Amino acid sequence: MNNRKSIVPRIIVSLLTLLSAGEVLHAGDDTASFKVILQPGERKIYNFVFRGGKAAWLDFVGTRRTDVDVFVRTKAGEIVAAETTFADFGKLTWDPPATLFYSVEFRNLGFVRNTLAVKHNGDEKIGALGGPIIPGVPLLNFSKTAVVPANGKQSFTVILLAGKTLRAQMVGSNKTDVDLFIFDPSGRQIASDEGRSSRADLAFRTTTSGTYRFEIRNLGNSPNNVSLTANYIAPR
Repeated sequence: MNNRKSIVPRIIVSLLTLLSAGEVLHAGDDTASFKVILQPGERKIYNFVFRGGKAAWLDFVGTRRTDVDVFVRTKAGEIVAAETTFADFGKLTWDPPATLFYSVEFRNLGFVRNTLAVKHNGDEKIGALGGPIIPGVPLLNFSKTAVVPANGKQSFTVILLAGKTLRAQMVGSNKTDVDLFIFDPSGRQIASDEGRSSRADLAFRTTTSGTYRFEIRNLGNSPNNVSLTANYIAPR
């Protein structure tokens, strides 16, 4: 009897540990749930088994209203479902042709930590990989300053994700005419502000992931110290 009494508290402690760690919590035969904690600019990838012959689904909801994107991929890397709206909640569905492994990637594109409550009808959650969405590259709050020479130009590059709306703003300390141009990864100009002032304010939407170029052109006869910022915004 004494041994049985000592085992029960240990079992309770173990269950509480799993709950606090965000491990799988089975809510029924066909539903499981777990918790994902994402730092700003962080991603985490989990592997699941989903059965063939029935629709697969996964839904999530966050606590801080940051922009969270979710991608479901096959073992070969093919995206079969995605949620990329400017929100921290959503539901993904797809039809597995057979019982297969799928990876699910969660990305926090916001400025603050977000905790996601995730539910799904997969069989198991196997491991987790995590890290910055793009190591060493800030996806949000992009900010640069430069002295643009008279009748000269200055360019900056940043890696951006597809399907996002951004706002770019520029202001110069001098009153020369300074223009701003945005180029996509193929080198095609996709946006510009060519007003006759030392300021620029424009919005644009990315169609592909990759390296985008911000080019500042000073049309004046004297240098201009220019500050440039770019941030993800809600779609207009």
